[in-house]
Amino acid sequence: MRPGNPRVLGATEQFISSNRFAFQNSLANTSEEKANPWLLLNRDLDQGVVPVIADANSMTYVLHKKLGDELVLARNEGPVRVRFVGALADSVFQSELIMSEKNFLRLFPDQPGYRFF
Repeated sequence: MRPGNPRVLGATEQFISSNRFAFQNSLANTSEEKANPWLLLNRDLDQGVVPVIADANSMTYVLHKKLGDELVLARNEGPVRVRFVGALADSVFQSELIMSEKNFLRLFPDQPGYRFF
């Protein structure tokens, strides 16, 4: 993972509702979010901030961030602010940030190929 600009993936609604992978921690408030922290990707955050989920170890040791912290991602159209809302436990996503497919398509319309799962 490059600390300044990690790879971003988009999670489809089907993936979000499937509730896969174990979470180490999250900013879940509602019983629905606590049962499925992936739902946090659909939150509408203040001032255009986009919710993301990352591997707990990558977030802590590579990016030096914690839940609730923000990171600014560079892109051609201008910077994007993301906020860490969930931390995956020992995941295969050690070099990625995961956001909703809706946000991904809005923010990265020119990405070649698909970065969805």
